[in-house]
Amino acid sequence: MKIGRFSALTKIYVLLSVVFFAIPGWLSAQTQPAGTSQPGYARLLLEARKPDGLHKAAQLNGGFYSKTIEGTPWFQADTFESLVKESQDIFIAVPTKQQSFLIDNGRNIETEYSVRVERVLKGPIKSGAHESIRLRGGKIVYADGTVAEVYVRADGDLSVGHRYLFMTKQTPEVSGRRPAVADQSIYELAKDGKTVFARSTSPLDPLKKSASTGQSKFIEMISSIISKEPPSQK
Repeated sequence: MKIGRFSALTKIYVLLSVVFFAIPGWLSAQTQPAGTSQPGYARLLLEARKPDGLHKAAQLNGGFYSKTIEGTPWFQADTFESLVKESQDIFIAVPTKQQSFLIDNGRNIETEYSVRVERVLKGPIKSGAHESIRLRGGKIVYADGTVAEVYVRADGDLSVGHRYLFMTKQTPEVSGRRPAVADQSIYELAKDGKTVFARSTSPLDPLKKSASTGQSKFIEMISSIISKEPPSQK
């Protein structure tokens, strides 16, 4: 029995060791550009984690540094009812401008979009108002000309002049509104007046099919769900 137990514990230890040492290499591989040597890029990753790290990594890399983060949310809605419930505000708006800025002592980037509200489905905001949406990721050009980019797949980015349906929430700690459930909370309404582009990065997202019914039916469905919510949640 002792030998069997020791053998099992050894297997667990070996497995944990493999996972522990494999994860850093896997993370490096996710953002490693083609043609970049692994040791050199590993050094950039380490540099980017320091204060002012994105700037330092860009300087070391000849003036440009880019990294991609999955940013997958810990929670994913399985119905639009649950997504609507998680959202404080639901509205259709058009981005008019954007501004990226550094956070976390220069280790990461966020972008704030100013949007013009066209229609409000839920929440206290007013049609015609200008609101701000904050997404993780963006691009910074430093005074010395070096450039750093961070792309978060779960948040994506917005195109100025395009129309979107936003489902957002706001917290006291952060100015502006954020997606209620990361990549499930922003839907682009195409200029053809029919197509809805779901931004979810998950191939198993159960909401994608519902969003493919067309703009009119999609908006009607969301409005119907909102109408059934208790007054305290509207």
